[in-house]
Amino acid sequence: MTILIAYATRAGSTREVADYLAEVAREHGHEAVVKPAAEVRDVRPYSGVIVGSAVRMGSILPEAMKMMKRIRGQLGTIPTAYFAVCLSIKEDLPKEHAKIRQSLAKMSAIHAPISTALFAGKVDFSKLNWFFRMVLSKGEKAIPEGDWRDWAAIKQWGESILPSLA
Repeated sequence: MTILIAYATRAGSTREVADYLAEVAREHGHEAVVKPAAEVRDVRPYSGVIVGSAVRMGSILPEAMKMMKRIRGQLGTIPTAYFAVCLSIKEDLPKEHAKIRQSLAKMSAIHAPISTALFAGKVDFSKLNWFFRMVLSKGEKAIPEGDWRDWAAIKQWGESILPSLA
C-alpha cells in the first residue's frame, strides 16, 4: 500500500517536512508519494493520506484547502492525517497553538483525521518574497534566520500514524 503526502508551501519548509515523512514511511517498509497539493486530483489509489500546509497570517494555505474540497468525495474510509508548519509556534505558547489548531479544524471539518500535528518552521530570507522578508526582519518582533523544526518530533509523529495509514 502507498501513502500520499500532499503539501502546500511558500518557501519550501513544509515540502522538506513532507519529504522527511516519506523517508520515515519508507524506513518502515511503506511506499510513499510526495506531491504538491495543487497537483492532487485522485487519492483513491492510496491507503492513507497525509496533508501538510504552511501557515501564513494564521491560515492554512489556499491550495491545501482547495485540495481537501476537491477530493472530499474520494476520502470515504481513507485514513488521513494533517500537519501544519508555522513559525509562530517556535515558542511553546498555548494561544499560538490554539490559533493554528483552528486552521487545521477547517480541514478536519471536510474529513476527520486520525491525527494532527503542529511543527515549528524555519526562516530562510533567500526563499522569502520582499514583503515577508520585511515583516520578519523589522521592528521589535524581528525574527532571525533559523530552523526551529524538531526532526525527532516529526519522526515520532510520522511513526505513530503509520499503522493507521498503511
